[in-house]
Formats: sequence, C-alpha cells, structure tokens
Amino acid sequence: MKQFRRIVILGSALMVLLLAALMSGAAATAQDPTPTRQVGVQPANPTPTPAAPVATREPGAGNTIGGTPVGPVSFELPPTLDELIAQYPDLQPYLDLVQDQTVEDLDFSELYARMVQIFKDHGASGLAVFLDDSGILDKLGIPVSYLDLLTVYDDGGLVAVEDLARERKLINRFDEIVAYLAVDEEANLPALRETLEGLDVSVYRYLRNTGEVEVGIPLVTLAQFGTPGSLIGYLVEIFQAEHVVGVRVPVPALTSSAFAPQLSSVGGETVGVEPWLEAGYTGEGIKVAVVDTDGFFGVLDRIDDGDLPENVQSNYDLEDLNEYGGDHGTACAMIVYEAAPGVELHLVYVDITSDTSFEEALEYIADNDIQIVSYSVGFPIGPRDGTFWQSPVVTDFVEDTGVLWIAAAGNFGYSHTIMDFNELDDGWHDFGDGEQWMPFMAFAPVTFVVMNWNGNWDGGEDNNYRFTIVDENGDEVASGGESKKGRKNDFPIQTAAFESEPGEIYYMAVEVARGDGNNTLDIFIRDAELVDWAQVPEYSIALPADADAVFSVGATGLTEDELETYSSQGPTMDERIKPDISAPTGEEVPGYDEGFFGTSGATPLVAGAAALVWQAFPEMSNYEVKDFMMTTVVDLGEDGTDPEFGAGRLEMPEPGEDVSGQPQGDTAFAEVTDYKVKWNAKSKGDKGVRVSISFTVENLQGSDIAVGFGFFTPDFESVESPDEDYQFLGSIGTYDVFEVERGRAEFEDVSLFLPNYVFEDVESGTDLVMVVLIFDLSDPENPQPLWQSEPEVITIN
Repeated sequence: MKQFRRIVILGSALMVLLLAALMSGAAATAQDPTPTRQVGVQPANPTPTPAAPVATREPGAGNTIGGTPVGPVSFELPPTLDELIAQYPDLQPYLDLVQDQTVEDLDFSELYARMVQIFKDHGASGLAVFLDDSGILDKLGIPVSYLDLLTVYDDGGLVAVEDLARERKLINRFDEIVAYLAVDEEANLPALRETLEGLDVSVYRYLRNTGEVEVGIPLVTLAQFGTPGSLIGYLVEIFQAEHVVGVRVPVPALTSSAFAPQLSSVGGETVGVEPWLEAGYTGEGIKVAVVDTDGFFGVLDRIDDGDLPENVQSNYDLEDLNEYGGDHGTACAMIVYEAAPGVELHLVYVDITSDTSFEEALEYIADNDIQIVSYSVGFPIGPRDGTFWQSPVVTDFVEDTGVLWIAAAGNFGYSHTIMDFNELDDGWHDFGDGEQWMPFMAFAPVTFVVMNWNGNWDGGEDNNYRFTIVDENGDEVASGGESKKGRKNDFPIQTAAFESEPGEIYYMAVEVARGDGNNTLDIFIRDAELVDWAQVPEYSIALPADADAVFSVGATGLTEDELETYSSQGPTMDERIKPDISAPTGEEVPGYDEGFFGTSGATPLVAGAAALVWQAFPEMSNYEVKDFMMTTVVDLGEDGTDPEFGAGRLEMPEPGEDVSGQPQGDTAFAEVTDYKVKWNAKSKGDKGVRVSISFTVENLQGSDIAVGFGFFTPDFESVESPDEDYQFLGSIGTYDVFEVERGRAEFEDVSLFLPNYVFEDVESGTDLVMVVLIFDLSDPENPQPLWQSEPEVITIN
C-alpha cells in the first residue's frame, strides 16, 4: 500500500495542477464541431473487442473485378486420399507395405514413380494429399515444396529442378537450396552442424527467436546424385538428422512496387523538398542505407549517368551488384539521391531467401553508423502486430542503434482479404452461393500467394489449410500444402509462387486439411486484384511496417492528394494506427519512364526528406525526426491520424521554420505509441475496464513516473470510489508507478485494470469523463503532467 498512499498524498496537488489542463482539453473539444464520442460502460453486458472486417459475398451477387464481370470456372478439386486409392488399385497395398516400414526401408525410386504419376494426374495439390494424408511425409521429414521440385526431373533433369526452385525463391546467392531446420535444443547445435557439414551442407546462423538454423544445400552437390530416388534419400539424411525436429521453407519477402497502371510525376517537388535544397540542406553528413532484396542491377550505369553519387558504398562489390538481380533497389536509391543529393548513400543487398543475410545487413548498418534505413520490402505474413519475424528484430535494432528505419506499408489494398472459413460438406471453403473458388486478376509475370490463418505464431501449429490455384481452363498452376502437425516450426501459413500472364484471371480454392475449420483466413496475393466483394484494404500492413519502432509509409497520388488504391491500410491486427505517414509515389527515374510506383516509391522519398531534417536539426533523435515529419503534414482523410494516410501526406515546412511542440535539449517528455481501451475485460475472475498503453519517456533517468486513468464528472469533479484500492486523483480510477532507468526508456503494453464493481454506486445513465494520464514524479512537491488523453465521455448503463 506504500505506493498507493504516495499517490493519495499527492492527489490534492495533482488535482489542482491537472484540472486546469483537463478543463482546457474539454474546452478545446467543446469548440470542435465534431461531437465527443459516446462510449457505453456496461458492467453487466460485454462490449466486443474491435475485430477486423470479414469479407462476405451477398447471396446471388455475381463476381466482378474492377466492375467487370468474371465468369465461373470449371475444374476438378484435388482428390482425397480415398479417391486416390480408388483410382490407383495398387496404391492401397503399397501404403499397407510402407506403413510399418522405417524411412531406411523405403524404396525411394518406387516412391518417386508414384509421386510423378499422381503429380501428372492431379498436380501439386494432389501430391500433397498423397504424401501428407498417407503419413509418408512424416517418415520423410521433407517439405512438399522440395519434393514436388523433383517431379520435373524426368522432363528436364536437375536444370528444370533448379529453374523451378529459383521461381519459388528457394535458392540463395550461393546457388544453394535454402531450408530452416528446427533444433531440439541450442546446446545440440554443434553436433548437428558437424553432421550437416559432413553431408556437404552449408550451415549458417542459428535464429534464437524461432529456434532454427539456416542451411544451404549446394546445387553442385545435388548434381552428384544420378536419380531422383537417390536425391530423396540424400534429403532424408539432412532433414532426419539427429536433433532436427522440424523443417521449414523460406518465408516470402516481397518488394513493394506496384504493377498496376498509374499516372506519373515528380515526388520531390510535391512535398516541398526543393526549398530545402535551395537553402543548402542536401543531407550532407547523413548516412542513408537503401536495403533491398530484389537487387541493384545497373547501378554502375546510374553512377556514370549522374543519377547516383560516385561515392556510393555497399555491402557487396558494386561490379557484382551491377549484374545481379533486378533494379528495384537501384530505383529506390535514385529517389533518395534526388531528394537528398548530399547524403552518404549505402546500397545494402539482402538475399530474399536468407535470414542470415538480413542479420549480416544489420551488422553492416551498425558498423557503418548508418542513421536512416529505407526499406521498400514487406512480409505479408504472421499476426502483423509487431511481434513476429523481422518486426521484433528491427525494433531491437532501432533501440540499440538509434537508426530511423523507414519501411513501406505494402501494396495490398486490393489484393488482401479476410474471411471466416466456411466449410462445405466436402471440406472445401464456400466463397458464397456454394462456389468453391475466388477469382483474381494477375498483374505481373510471377504471382505470389500467401494464406495465413489465426493459429499459433509461436510455432507448433496443428490445424492445417491448403489451397490450389487454377487458370481459366481449370488447370492447376500452383498450390500451398505444407504439412502442419504441431512441430516446433510449424506456423499457420501456406505460400506459393507461379508464373502468371498479366491481365489473366486465376481462381483460388481452399480446403481444411486438419482441424475443425474454425479459423479466419487472411490472404494476400501480390501484384493482383481480387474479386471486388472480397477486397479488404484494412489490416493489410506488411511487416516490419507493423512495428511501433518503424516509420511506415503509405502511398498517395501525385496529381491529387488521394490514397493510391493499392496502398496497404491499417490498423495493425492489434488495432494500432499504421501507416505513420503517406507520401507521393510515381517518381520518374531511369528505367521507369512511366514512374516508379507503389509504397516502394514513397518510402525512399520520405527517407530523403528525413535526411534533410536531420542535417538541419542534428541534435534530434530518430524519434524526434519522425515526430517532426508527422507534425508537418497535409492532413488527409479523417481529421488527425487515421489508418489510411497515417498522420497525413508528407509536406516539408519552410526551411528554418520552428517546429512547434518538438521537445528539445533536456526537456522531459513522453510519447505515446499505442493506447487502447477494452471494456468488460477479465482479470482474476472480475470484469472491468482495461487500458493498455505503450509509451516512451526521455530525460527522466532515475525518476519515477505514474501512469493511470480515472473517471470524473463532466465538470471534472471527483467521483467517490467504493474501494480505496481503486482511486486515482481522488476519483474512481487506478494507476501504477515505474522507475525510469535510462535517458530514453520504452514501456511496452502497460496494462491497467479497473473492476466494474467500483461503478455500482453510479446511477445508470450518468455521464462520466475518462482521462488517461502520465506524470513526472521526480519532484514529489511539484508533479508534472507529461501526457494526457483527450477527455472522453462515457455513459454508464
């Protein structure tokens, strides 16, 4: 009770200090033509937590894409295992034989022959059914994505296998097929490394966040095996090595350029960069890294032509970069250079298949004291709440280094959908009116499909869904069917990539392979447009742009201040506002005569502008630069920050203009990065109000701060609490006290709970005002408010 008494002692002083501030906030609200939002506190009746919208098709509604009708498709769904057994009379005896065999006893040549036969008749999805549902896949321990590579061996040998693996982004920069092996215990990693290296397998870094080790299987080693059966045997040795408890294929990382036709213009002039350049601010002294997974093809030509500076630096030899991969990174770099021609520019290539490569890129950025990262890459995977994969890695890196990490929000505005799985009698999803397919139009030569569901993103997922993609003729072109059986690195995701014809219509079907089908599907199809009724632009932010520590960027048009329809929208899946800001896209750069579009084009423009700001205000932290840029915006969409434009469209103020409200020097301040309220939450058997808040405080090292929320009358008088343990500023409420241990300290997900029973004496229909506050308690005699929420009127029901 000591801390509680401390707050009570300070209560009267705090009330005097804060009531003026609260009344000021209330007066400002009263002058705003927008009425205060009314929220009902219902102690007896729960209010549901906000949920992502679910796409549903109205009965009888047709299918259109961009308003153009799309016809149905006729195709055969992949068979069940029973149907395969009925089709192939010798299959059941074979399965009976292998059921009791160990993997060492299997005849891999016979298995391969059966795989090819089923693949030719039923495609990759039929092969997945055969291998997974029969239990053979459990014996082999090999992902379907690697096994179905071998089905092209008869037609084109190892060259055909390599071509297919490259199309699927399974081969790294060292010409190795990449895999991630879950290890039973980190202590056993040396023994596993010795085993794998004895099999000529390259062993890379151990990933502590997933308990996996990255490995590469050299193509030159695979070439030594003369038959597909012997190749299967070799893969079994690798994936069944002692201490391996799961195998996973690489996660697809997607650059964020858009293939849809767009207008073109020049971005830098649109956002007010030119006056800064004329005033002498060029980004000089600021180091900017363009990090890219597609490549920097043609970079030497761009240097020779003056489109990039001569002093470009890189984590690779520029001669190698000049000839490798695509030119997505090159275009991003040119946009940074046009906006900030004085920066020290670093081109950082990351192998799309390799987590090790990403970690090496982070080391390069840290070793070279990079201040700004432009990252036009996104992963449409995971819970997308800042907790998965690259998001926590980047968050830790930003906190450790002070870098300003700027990332593209993604281009999934019309290629994302969310829908509850709706099972038909045969286990397939009903997309409406009993139709088992969902149409979409491809825009690019290669299409990536990602299907997540709300399962266990910590690993161990044992529910499973599979999908198949067919063309307009009903022929299968791709499928996602990896097994999920609760292993350490089984995650709730299926992916596939396939060669597509831009402008053609394809169809997706989804089945539940294991589990009760009680999940919500979360589907992304890169560079495609979904059927109109299925499009869910909300909740489509890719990671790591979902992380609080990342400055995430949406895309606006150049001729009009409107959101580009493809630009991913927030909020995050845990209801935080993203993107943080938006910027024009469509910069005309060499190689992109019609404009370089997508959030990929908007992101480096923000990075270049940030370099000008940091040169002008070198005392700022990374967060202060971000705050500066979010303050000087053109507010678009809803008033204030919203999940479409973020704070608004980037607009640079006149150079030298004072930044109102920006904390400088030694001033103590708090910045709230996330704040949400849940009504009728449960805690230790009680229902009540839970406030979750994440925030950063600066310049308070060694001091205490208080975080709390309370309910007051509309005149900001106190409301007596029936429980002395739940009082805040003399009124109904609660609080907590924290010690600040560093000059810049982050507090994540601080949770405060207030039980409903404290409102029992409040008459039904009474209006109360709820306020959340953060105080500086460094001077107990003179506590100072650091932050307060806008007063919100709550009606007690």
